[in-house]
Amino acid sequence: MSLRVDPDGLVVVSKGRRVSRARVDEFLAANARWIERTRARMLDLARRYPPFPYPDAAARAAKRRECAERLTAFAAPHLTRYVAEVGGGTPRLRIGEFRTQWGSCTAAGRIALDWRLALAPPELAEYVVAHEACHLAVPGHPPKFWRLLERILPGALARRKALRALSRELARY
Repeated sequence: MSLRVDPDGLVVVSKGRRVSRARVDEFLAANARWIERTRARMLDLARRYPPFPYPDAAARAAKRRECAERLTAFAAPHLTRYVAEVGGGTPRLRIGEFRTQWGSCTAAGRIALDWRLALAPPELAEYVVAHEACHLAVPGHPPKFWRLLERILPGALARRKALRALSRELARY
């Protein structure tokens, strides 16, 4: 079983089909303290970072397009440089919208970035570009990956921490 708390404070339990209601209740009781702490934290974050008030869907789409054209211009030269450093070939860049991550890299060399990175400080967007470029050489996140990332972008782990701190605010858009 697994447990998560949505940003609106809703507690979600994932379980197998054969897990009984009694077992779920035991699981919830055993994790009650974690649930309450996490729920309070999520509700506090939701109060501090309310959704960005776009007047309508068209305004949000226009903002997304504007940021995508800007992020592409920013990311392309950085991606070229980092890919050359890791020896990863010629990746294709795509700008999209993701719920749980800032970027991704496929085995075929396609790198995708979330358009909201255009709203982040440039050094944090650059971190995501370097991070995804490293995946062309090292799949996953073993220690070798983090060493490579830190070699091509000194201070990468500090940038990662800064992006995590800013993520909730950026996700409002």
